[in-house]
Amino acid sequence: MSPTRRPWPRGGPPPAPAAVPIRTPPRAACRALATLALLCACGHPEPPPLGPQLLPFLHRVIDAAPPGGADCCTDVLAIGDLDGDGHNDLVVGSENGGADGLVWYRAPGYERQTIGQGEFTTDAVLADFDRDGRLDVIASDLGRGLCWFRNPKPGEPWLRLPIGEGYAHDFALADVDRDGDLDVFAGDKRGVVLWRRSGAQWQREAVVTAAGEGIACADLDDDGWPDLVFGASWSRNPCGTAAPWERTLIDTGWPAATRVALADLDGDGRLELVCTAAEGEGRIASFAHRGDPRAPWTKHVIWNDALVGVHSLQPADVDLDGDLDLVVAEMHTSPQRRVAILYQDGPHAWRPVVLATSGSHNLRVADLDDDGDPDLVGKNYAGPERRLELWENQLVAPRAWRYFAIDRTRPASEFGKFGCCFPDIDGDGLRDVVAGGFAYRNPGGTLAGPWPREALPGNADGQLAADVDADGLCDVLGFDGDQLRWFERGADGCWTATALAELPAGRTQGIALGDLIAGGRNELVFTHGKELFAVTLPDDPAHTPWPLWRIADDNEEEGIALGDLDADGDLDVFAQDEDGHASVCYLNPGGEGRGTWPRRTLGTSREWLDRLALADLDGDGVAELITTEETQDWDWNAAVYVHRAPATADGVWHGESIARLRSVNSLDVGDVDGDGDLDLVVAEHTDQRIATGAPDNATVLLLNEGAGQPWRTEWIDIGPRSSHLGAKLVDLDLDGDLDLVSPAWRQYRELHLWRNDRSGRAR
Repeated sequence: MSPTRRPWPRGGPPPAPAAVPIRTPPRAACRALATLALLCACGHPEPPPLGPQLLPFLHRVIDAAPPGGADCCTDVLAIGDLDGDGHNDLVVGSENGGADGLVWYRAPGYERQTIGQGEFTTDAVLADFDRDGRLDVIASDLGRGLCWFRNPKPGEPWLRLPIGEGYAHDFALADVDRDGDLDVFAGDKRGVVLWRRSGAQWQREAVVTAAGEGIACADLDDDGWPDLVFGASWSRNPCGTAAPWERTLIDTGWPAATRVALADLDGDGRLELVCTAAEGEGRIASFAHRGDPRAPWTKHVIWNDALVGVHSLQPADVDLDGDLDLVVAEMHTSPQRRVAILYQDGPHAWRPVVLATSGSHNLRVADLDDDGDPDLVGKNYAGPERRLELWENQLVAPRAWRYFAIDRTRPASEFGKFGCCFPDIDGDGLRDVVAGGFAYRNPGGTLAGPWPREALPGNADGQLAADVDADGLCDVLGFDGDQLRWFERGADGCWTATALAELPAGRTQGIALGDLIAGGRNELVFTHGKELFAVTLPDDPAHTPWPLWRIADDNEEEGIALGDLDADGDLDVFAQDEDGHASVCYLNPGGEGRGTWPRRTLGTSREWLDRLALADLDGDGVAELITTEETQDWDWNAAVYVHRAPATADGVWHGESIARLRSVNSLDVGDVDGDGDLDLVVAEHTDQRIATGAPDNATVLLLNEGAGQPWRTEWIDIGPRSSHLGAKLVDLDLDGDLDLVSPAWRQYRELHLWRNDRSGRAR
């Protein structure tokens, strides 16, 4: 954590604590260690305004390369809570997927895990077939027929159980004979077969023998028995008798290849049938009956446009206005490849809004972020954009953060600086902001400003707040090029700079303050290029040399943290390896700290590791290691990891991805929601190469729901505001909650502030 997170006495931060082992009460340890100097945070934005093409949806790619071979095919997509943690997971099946033919993505981090090997197409359904409280998977394996995969107990493998021979393009489930067991309808484009289940046995029964696709089940004639819809036709359940299923055509001219859905669109208490053309060209229409489904149905065209290959059709109240909307998507094989929402604005009044033009196949709708509104998940089965992607509905995102710009006119000299810290420079009891070469005096009140700006001497990059000379006034430590400097503000408001040490060429993105040498004054620990340095703060800093020494020369310049890994009573240094793909710890040799610092590898990553923090997230008295990935692109391929400490100091740390974003170069830790546990705030850095950044750059709050519970995502901001080593938590308005400050990279002109209004206090 940053040393600026607790209320300070007038003028300065709290004194540095004694060393605390990682495996002793680390909440106190991590709060006291003042370790995470350049950590960035992100949270929950106000949604963008609604417009004809701008919707409150956040788009992200969950898997840029899901299983399916070089060209084809990723067919199956289903949604359900497989692990019983209260969050919807994703199931994906593919042809040519090899050992990963059928996989699931565990929410909320969406780590991919294997269910079974095979060639899976085109549909799958989830249900608790064995009544053990866990969802099982029903799928169609081209090589081994219809099967269900039994959801195992933790630590056990998935068990494949056969249903019968054949292939299924479509599945539907219902207790057809009302014996308490779910039965399976399977459509293979040549008709529909019913597989009745009785215990461990399955019996095959042909229900429809006509070409087509698209099936659904519901009791349409109100006799208490589930019927079958197959394309634009209805087949009546024989109600437990041996009679055949009586089939009625609803629309004789509708294409045989159809997507179908049953929903009460007009609110009259009866289900309508919605149809699209699943393979060729056609329109979207609904069909309604007036009590007798054997009588003619009334047709209403929903979208007059001719669409091609609408293989996705899901009713859902997307805008939460009380009526059902329709989510549809053309496949990648269509000319326009529209992913669209048809908003219902009244009886037979539909407003189509195109969400994307990348196409989708078997798109599904469900609440994936547990905020009460429906989200969209889709993928193309082939083509250049065959990726698993999410459109996250931001409609009910809490407007808990108010944005202000502390400064919009920072000069070009601020580009490439890394500092952001919060000293009380004028002794008024309010934390001010130092970012790079400027200090900004806190205006108090609503924080709306203006924020008076003061320039630090030279080409300063102020990075850490500390009362260097113990005079009760908070100073700033930072850099001017390759010179370590102490910046001090006088009573007259003028700043002076004292040179402390000359350094080799490099940059500093990780800095921390702590007592490395037991019994002495604090040491300033920082990266500079691919080296790690420490300098002791002397008792008389203005007249005494600051002893500087090198701890390591095989690290990256990224984030660092201090903690006692080996429980020997002194602080060790956590950092990133010089190749950027491993988190390491340098073990304090004791004494004066000038000896060799042995290095221990804690965890690795395929992507570049950037920020780093230590905090007791689950309240068990053991600190976790939090790391983020920097990917320098706009792909959703950067994870936030929580690594749990092993039972022994030399054991292996277990890492788990809790979120996936775009190039996470900001991280901070604090109790943002006031529930007594530590949350994480992270932010995307999408302005590496362009000044504006992504139009939907995310600043995100990851809320800690307690030990063993998934993390809950809350969006602080979605928009063009990027963050780099920013999004830091600090109580600027003294209201008891943590606000957020963030500089950026190429957006150096603006210094961002989000005031935390989660408590609902009126402004």
